[in-house]
Amino acid sequence: PNRVLAFAGAVTLTAFLTSRKFRDSSNVMTNLYLIALANSGSGKEHPRKVNQSIAYAAGLADRIGDSFASGEGIEDAMMYNRAMLFQPDELDGVFSSITRAQDGRNEMIMNVLLKMYSASGSIYTARAKAYNSRSGSPTMRSAVCDRPCLSLFGTAVPKYLYESLNGRMLENGFFARTLIIEADARGRGQEAEYAEPPATVVETAKYWGDLLPGPGNLADEHPDPAVVPFAPGVREMYQQYRAEADDQYAENADRHDLPAMAMWNRAFEKARKLALLYALSGSPESPVITPDAARWGWDLATYQTRRQLYMAERYVADNPFHQACLRLLRKLQDCGGRVPRRDMLRLLHVKGADLEQFEEYLVSTGQMEVRYEGDGLKSRKVYYVSQK
Repeated sequence: PNRVLAFAGAVTLTAFLTSRKFRDSSNVMTNLYLIALANSGSGKEHPRKVNQSIAYAAGLADRIGDSFASGEGIEDAMMYNRAMLFQPDELDGVFSSITRAQDGRNEMIMNVLLKMYSASGSIYTARAKAYNSRSGSPTMRSAVCDRPCLSLFGTAVPKYLYESLNGRMLENGFFARTLIIEADARGRGQEAEYAEPPATVVETAKYWGDLLPGPGNLADEHPDPAVVPFAPGVREMYQQYRAEADDQYAENADRHDLPAMAMWNRAFEKARKLALLYALSGSPESPVITPDAARWGWDLATYQTRRQLYMAERYVADNPFHQACLRLLRKLQDCGGRVPRRDMLRLLHVKGADLEQFEEYLVSTGQMEVRYEGDGLKSRKVYYVSQK
């Protein structure tokens, strides 16, 4: 059992089931991009199976996708279904293909995901396609979708996910749109028996699945989501949270830290999405955003913002040389901040000449210090994490 993975699957399923049907007063919708990180054997597959079985029981199995191969494929699926939940495994492979791409095909995946996330409260215009007009001559036409809601529940191994990202993903807003949650350590096994989803869960899923997002027979084409109201005190809490996010943005802007600026720019929006989902899960038929919901959403969003920025600083590189330098720095930090040069050669499996280049870069950037310990022939070079 893994409670973190179970939570990740449940919150994204809730985001999908309530898509285009509820919003808050600022037109924030429920769609989420969530990535759960866990090592092999931790149970990443089970939450996906649970989500599929609940969606099947609610008559929504055709709106669950397990992967995507192109941005065009995502667009076409969303133009047809309007709301979908994609659950890809090994998401690091998708990001690596985007990072290494030599053409625009894989880049299209990133562009579509960026635009689709932001269009959940407005209109999404798909790429133009050629059609035959009534006169028989071809013409170009673009499909549009009113309030598309794409939710993402991806899984990956922690190390590989962060290493698959690059600086551009951190700065263009994609990284800021995601919640990357790290699962607990693998639990002890137990003798489990198969069970169908609980009846109360299926009933709620069916209720949300059958709920029309507005009056009239065009509600699915042009939804009018119900506004979830605030309980007393929530509006004042949101004013405080927004100010805190703005302060963090301004502080990082002074340092020209673009990834941190992008993350704090989206932190408050993610907090509102989470608070909305908290309210819906507590009362599916008559939700209210309470102070507890607002506080929980902000606490989770800010913790994840700081955690993701810390992990990105440790792993994300723009080229192989930078990646090797970060690997050296991680080894140094994981070993308590002090490693003799001889031991570092064994840890990294690199040549002495390569290690000297990494050393020069890290020392010149103030991330590492080099000291000589011992006297005479017994003197040896030792690496330390910089305390500056």
